[in-house]
Amino acid sequence: MNHELFFYEFEIKYYQWRLKEAQKEYESGFERLAQIKSYLVKETLEAIQTLSQEEKYRILPILIKKSEEHFLELLGDSITDEEEAIFKRFYTATQNNGLRARLREQEKILKKYSKRNLKKIIKNSLSEILQPVFYSDICFDTQISNNWKISTFIIIENGYCYDYSHTIRRLNENNIETRIGTFTINLSTWLGLYPAGWVFTSDEDIYKSANAIAVLCKYFIDSFAEWNLD
Repeated sequence: MNHELFFYEFEIKYYQWRLKEAQKEYESGFERLAQIKSYLVKETLEAIQTLSQEEKYRILPILIKKSEEHFLELLGDSITDEEEAIFKRFYTATQNNGLRARLREQEKILKKYSKRNLKKIIKNSLSEILQPVFYSDICFDTQISNNWKISTFIIIENGYCYDYSHTIRRLNENNIETRIGTFTINLSTWLGLYPAGWVFTSDEDIYKSANAIAVLCKYFIDSFAEWNLD
């Protein structure tokens, strides 16, 4: 196998997949992103609402492009002047002092919970939707085919926050794994944002967040299986 060519082709397909997901997110009214209860995502969604309809449609693909600037050079692609102008309008909106002050006030009511209890709740949600076999705290692997596997990691940040990430692994004929692509994949990074977790302001938030993460994990794993890289 020409490994350099394989990785290059993988990155092209993965990039195209991200762009398709960005379109789905726009068409859903940013429904999945709205489930993430975090300062960063709230700021992002508020900023998107200041854009025109056409700019709303284009902003996530632009953010994905921004996150892949080095790869765009390899593709011979680039961010256009028009896309750069849309990004600047979006970025300026995220710097709104009134918005930031309001969101920081909301952060003052964040609650901290027992890590043991948080772990139990997220494991229950994942078990109901994915039936995983856990190892090393809250980690599990999903075998997609003989050649592919998704590893999923759940993180509990000091009792204040849930977070999760996937890594994509390629298996050779000797079942030796090689990580392919970025180390941390979750909904926010998939769509071109910075990593973001779920914070808690009430008991209800814990259960909603745990269920949302489980659903998103299943969506990513099922989508990867449909992507059929073999």
